[in-house]
Amino acid sequence: MIIIICLLILFFVIRLFIDHNILKVTSYTISSNKIPENFNGFKIVQISDLHNENLENRIMDKVNAENPDIVVLTGDMVSANQVNYSNFLNLAKTLSTKYKVYYIKGNHEGELSNKNYKVIKDALESYGIKILNNEKIELEKDGKYINLYGMWVNQRYYSRANKDKNYVVTKETLVKLLGDIDETKYNILLMHTPTYFDSYEEWGADLVIAGHTHGGLIRLPFLGGVFSPDRKLFPKYCYGKYEKNDTTMIISSGLSKGETGFRLFNRPEIVSITLNNLKGNENE
Repeated sequence: MIIIICLLILFFVIRLFIDHNILKVTSYTISSNKIPENFNGFKIVQISDLHNENLENRIMDKVNAENPDIVVLTGDMVSANQVNYSNFLNLAKTLSTKYKVYYIKGNHEGELSNKNYKVIKDALESYGIKILNNEKIELEKDGKYINLYGMWVNQRYYSRANKDKNYVVTKETLVKLLGDIDETKYNILLMHTPTYFDSYEEWGADLVIAGHTHGGLIRLPFLGGVFSPDRKLFPKYCYGKYEKNDTTMIISSGLSKGETGFRLFNRPEIVSITLNNLKGNENE
């Protein structure tokens, strides 16, 4: 019995080390007849929920191995209680020397004072990183275009600041902040929280790239992620790939251990997404 207990303890110690230190890359291929053939093989690397941890070398090794067309930073790259953002900004600067980088705010950046957020904003802009502040840009490849939207919402849309549940992101919220979607183009939405997936689908996003949940911090077989930053157990949208009608959502488990300082059966993650034209695939 003692031997079994010792082995279990050893297993969990090793597992905790892995889940706190060994980064993984999770790859997805997204195919759609709305993706122009020119974008076949177009690769997006997502980095999310860093919370200013010092992971630059490990992250860059993974990103460089993927050699993406663009890198997207989907929020909570720092924590609200911090004032020194050097780990994140050093990573952002290094990324910007090799890749086109796009950034959206998460709820932690939303909690920063204007003065502290300006430190981040000014630094990112000086590196040539595009901050998507509830706006759309066109990504171009060989004369063809897809749309990239970046959205952030006020803290009241996150449950820990929304105790009365009066604030919900709806299709009308997206139209108000981002405008009507161009359904003739392929549309990618960067949004920190995955909570309002039904609204993103109703608005017309083809691909949603999100984070926020840290994969549930603890992941259990058959049950999935246990905890959510929104103070919910076993959240509906927590990690991985979700589909509804013609909309796909990818949720990263992020990089940080979060406010709890704990991950289990849930390695820190970088996401790699490759786009392909569906008709082109069918003809192969």
